[in-house]
Amino acid sequence: MKKILLGFLAAATFLVGCNKNEDTPNNIPQNPNLPKKLIDKNKDGNIKEVRSFTYTRNLLTEVAITEYNNGVQTGTTKIVYSYEGNLIKEVKGDENELKYYYENGKISTITENEMGHILTIQCTYKGNRLTNVLVTHSETVSVNGDVQSGTSYIETQYTYGGNTVTQVMSSYTKDKNGVIINSYGVDSKTTIYTIVNDNILKIIDNENSIVCEYDNHPNPAYELDKLVGTNVYKLFDVEFSKNNITKITKTNLKTPKVEVTTFEYRYDASGRPIEIKKYIKEGDDERKLDSIREFEY
Repeated sequence: MKKILLGFLAAATFLVGCNKNEDTPNNIPQNPNLPKKLIDKNKDGNIKEVRSFTYTRNLLTEVAITEYNNGVQTGTTKIVYSYEGNLIKEVKGDENELKYYYENGKISTITENEMGHILTIQCTYKGNRLTNVLVTHSETVSVNGDVQSGTSYIETQYTYGGNTVTQVMSSYTKDKNGVIINSYGVDSKTTIYTIVNDNILKIIDNENSIVCEYDNHPNPAYELDKLVGTNVYKLFDVEFSKNNITKITKTNLKTPKVEVTTFEYRYDASGRPIEIKKYIKEGDDERKLDSIREFEY
């Protein structure tokens, strides 16, 4: 599902729904920070993937994703966006189709059909804040040797306090009668985010502490998602923070292991990133170039 939800950029977790405004498709302000092309390269500078963005009346209408292997093009995937007014109603890929339903200008339900496999996301809000997300899909289960239809659930709850948001994510499976199947496991994970000015500053769960640093330039992913407005996961994903991430320090709380990821940028005269080099340093090892990303506007 994320391949389409985040298909306009690299993959990357969940909050505000649609960015609805009073503009019509013919009156959406021009945003010069929207990319027309994104080029991903490996550490050796060889192209891995190219994403080309098509805008119609300042709405994103298509993303063409071309993949490469050792410099040889291996295939192209297209993601097509359909609108009702300025709200996206449908997103189609080669094997996936997503449909969006709204209440009071916010995404209430998303359905995905991936080659006949149906997944449903339901969003609940209090005011403008997302409080609950329930992801469900049908699957075949076995209960004491009885094979039957069941349902898999991933439920995420959000509570807010000042600059922090606590996310509690639970996963479980129910049988045909709606009873939880304990043998399938019941998992729960709590994550606390510190968010200031739409930038994630800190993430803490029971395994890791993550500290993020940013520059003061506009992040193309953030600008593009403001236009598209379908990524309900965006507020908890550093890739969609308002400014460009420059450093991520990840500390394992159970071991002394520290991983530092740094991002070096080149900007054009307007302050937009045109190249990002990603470096990773694990423990006492030397910092190593991991990947390169280029933008065209």
